[in-house]
Amino acid sequence: MLTRKIFYASLLIISLVCAYFVVINTSLADLYTDLDLLVIRVGELGVLGPLLVIGLMVLAIVFNPLPSAPIALAAGAVYGHVAGTIYIVAGAEIGAIIAFMIARFAGHELARKYLGDNLSLGRFGSQNAMTTIGLCRGLFRSCHSIWSAMRPG
Repeated sequence: MLTRKIFYASLLIISLVCAYFVVINTSLADLYTDLDLLVIRVGELGVLGPLLVIGLMVLAIVFNPLPSAPIALAAGAVYGHVAGTIYIVAGAEIGAIIAFMIARFAGHELARKYLGDNLSLGRFGSQNAMTTIGLCRGLFRSCHSIWSAMRPG
């Protein structure tokens, strides 16, 4: 049973890596680098345009190095603020669900395989660790905002 899960998880990861290289090595990568081209292509698709926006947003969430800002800007430019926001949120939600499922089915087994019993955080359980990370990120953003406001310029 465990080997079957590892097989499917490995197959999923290999498929995602292959999809990533297809996106990077084809003209789909141009959609991420040229906002004007993205607006034109999405506008030309008509009814299928929202599906492209949602699909690109899913790719941007699942494959972290891909930027999502050009997609959001193009959706807002083509469909307006309300509809563009709905499409972006739908794509982000679907992408987050897919990323969660990948981590849920593949991540824990692979981490346990490599880390063994060291996977447990002991007293710093997962909830406490995430709270600490969230507080540190918030503190960094606050300090950065204050520093940027104080900078002359």
